[in-house]
This record gives sequence, C-alpha cells and structure tokens, in this order.
Amino acid sequence: MDKMPILAVIFQGIPESIVLFSFGIAIIGEYINIKKVVLIAILYTLLVMYIRSIVPYFGLHIIIVLFIQAFIYWKIFNIEVKNSVLSTILGMSVLILLETLILPIFYTTFGTTMLETFKNETQRILYPLPVILLFGLITFMIYKTKWSIIKGKRNALNEIR
Repeated sequence: MDKMPILAVIFQGIPESIVLFSFGIAIIGEYINIKKVVLIAILYTLLVMYIRSIVPYFGLHIIIVLFIQAFIYWKIFNIEVKNSVLSTILGMSVLILLETLILPIFYTTFGTTMLETFKNETQRILYPLPVILLFGLITFMIYKTKWSIIKGKRNALNEIR
C-alpha cells in the first residue's frame, strides 16, 4: 500500500494526470477541453490516491487504473471504446518510458533509490517534474501540429482541403 502525501497529489499527481489525459486526447486527433481535463484529472488523481492506499500490492493498482482511464476516455470524453483503450495504452506507455529514461538520472546524481524517493516528500514531488514537463511539451507539440495516429475531429478538416 502506498499512501501519497497530499502535497505530492497536488504538485505531482494532478499535473501528471492533466498531461496524461491531454496526451491521450491529442494523440487520437480530438479537441482538448482543458477545463474538463483539469476537473477530471483532479477527480482521477484523488481516485488513484485512494486506490493506491487500499491495494495491497504495488503495481496491481496500475492495472485497475488502466481500466479506469479507458472508462473515463470512453464515458466522459466521449471517445470510442477502441480509441479509449488506445489512448490509455499509449499515454501510460509514454509516461513509463519517460520515467524510465529520466528518473534514473536523478537517482544516480543524488545517490538515492526509488524507494527512498517515495519516503521523501520533496524528492517525490521534484524528481518527476522534468518527466511531466517533457511529457507536456510532447503533448503540446502533438496538439499544435495536429499530428495524431488517428484522424479525429481536430485534424479531420485537413483531409477535406
């Protein structure tokens, strides 16, 4: 069981969720309603915090969270089921890839481990920030260039021209 400190939820969890949902929407060519994304990200992060606190095995919560994400894309963002699953898998894959590439640099540089970082609230908030910022930049670039893997509403007009 992992009990996330409230400051980590606010300064790391919510921004990460905002970027995660924004990426999932952008990558399939849909419009991002930022107000809706922020509201959903706050609720989703609180739900994830609760799930992490009750699930006895670390990692099992990720499977539960993946289903919740796909459900949110489908029911709240009105994205087709197959695209919801695709957004969930791609978003989480990119997040995990960025964490795998960037976080070890901090662990090595500061002589710490992931477990030690989880126990230190400041590190738990600060270390993921470069991941969130890079993920946000990637999402912004995808959205602004109208690049996507599926032609959604946002980039469907490009097909007509």
